[in-house]
Amino acid sequence: MRGAILVLCFREPNVLRAALPVYRAADLDVFLHVDAKLDQAAYLRALGPPAADCRLVEDRQTVFWGGFSMIRAEMALLRDALQRDAYDSFTLVSDDSFPWLTA
Repeated sequence: MRGAILVLCFREPNVLRAALPVYRAADLDVFLHVDAKLDQAAYLRALGPPAADCRLVEDRQTVFWGGFSMIRAEMALLRDALQRDAYDSFTLVSDDSFPWLTA
């Protein structure tokens, strides 16, 4: 079963940096949409080495949270993931989300 994590990136690269090893350990592919209001290079530097395992969405949107621009960003994430592989599941998160693991 193949899964992809679709991440809306805006303000918490430190949280995402901590979450990325968990996603990779679960063998999930990670796709990032970095809000067009941000300096993408600076955001990726803040993620550090784990950023190298992520796929960046080129169709960057200026996202206004709760607006239709957020849907455009989500669609860009889905489009890129669907072009990459035949995933069985997708999980949409923001960069301030951290996965919970159960025993």
